[in-house]
Amino acid sequence: MKRISMPSFVSMLALATGLFSSPSFAQQSPLTRHHVTDSVDIDLSDDWRVATRTQVVEFEEARKEMLDQAGVRPKVKPHEAVTFQAVRSMGSASITLGVTVMPGEASQSEVVGLSGQRIQQLVGVFEQQFRTVLASAGGSDVVFSRPALAPIGGKTAIAYSVAFRTPDGVVRSGVKYHVYMRNATVVMSTTAADTVPKSLRDAATAALRTVQLAER
Repeated sequence: MKRISMPSFVSMLALATGLFSSPSFAQQSPLTRHHVTDSVDIDLSDDWRVATRTQVVEFEEARKEMLDQAGVRPKVKPHEAVTFQAVRSMGSASITLGVTVMPGEASQSEVVGLSGQRIQQLVGVFEQQFRTVLASAGGSDVVFSRPALAPIGGKTAIAYSVAFRTPDGVVRSGVKYHVYMRNATVVMSTTAADTVPKSLRDAATAALRTVQLAER
């Protein structure tokens, strides 16, 4: 199996929530399919506000500044990644959904064969670099759950939850899925303040269930 490198820190979505506003919460809206790349599609209701290209660029610039400040040099170049972001709100509360698509690093068959120890080692690298970047920005209290293989989009992902305290003292948490395919590495995440209503968490979970992934 090829060495799986660190993905871009799309999990630092606390930076992104201020980049675009969101509509108020609503029920039972029709779904719109968003074609992220040839490898990824996701269906979202109109209650989700999808970031424009300009807003994504602003987020990428903010993320690069954080990485540079922390002295972290990801192997994936900006032009090699595609980022998709959306936010859903309920009053003053909101949850962010992110998808980053990068070059393929391993096949699904290789991932399915990973041992629990190897999965822990991989996520341990992500955790250490996440801690480095967050600490450099003034954040703290990082907690990663024990990772495990989990199904998503008809594929098998390395999944785990993350919680952390932002520089302004807000505790945020969410889930992350790393899907490795021959043609793409896809990292999907949700993040929100711990105080958000359960209905927003449920909406994000439902949105992730619509993801369609294609390995070629």
